[in-house]
Amino acid sequence: GTIITPINPRFSAGIDGPAYWNARTALEELKINDDYGMNAVRFNYKQHPDEALINETIALGEYMKFKWTQSQLDLLAGVIEMGAYHDSFRQVDLAETMHLQPKALHKRVSLSGIKLYLRSRIEIERKMTALMGNSL
Repeated sequence: GTIITPINPRFSAGIDGPAYWNARTALEELKINDDYGMNAVRFNYKQHPDEALINETIALGEYMKFKWTQSQLDLLAGVIEMGAYHDSFRQVDLAETMHLQPKALHKRVSLSGIKLYLRSRIEIERKMTALMGNSL
C-alpha cells in the first residue's frame, strides 16, 4: 500500500495510509497466531482470496527454517551472500564460498530442504508482485 502523509525520518508519529494499516493488521494477526513462536512474517493485502494461501506458505517456510541447525542457517546466509537466492544455485560455487567440501555441502542442502524453501519464497514473491501490480 501507499503512505498518504509526508514522511519525517526523525519523527514517525503521524504516518498514515494503506501501507501502515495493512502492516498494523498483519502484526495484530501475528500476535493472535504466531505458530508457537515460529513465525514472525505475515502478508496482508486487502483481504485478497490468495492472502491465506500466501500466509500458509510463508508459515510452512518459517516452520521449516525454525527447525534448521546453525549450519543450515549458515547455508541460507551463504546463498544470500553469493547472490543466488534461487533453487538452482551452483553447489560447487556455494561450497567454495562457504569453505566446505562439496559432499558436506550436499548433505546440508538435502537435509535442510533449502531448495524447496527458496522455491516457495520465490513463488510467494511472484504472487505478491502480481497482486500489487509490480509495485514491490
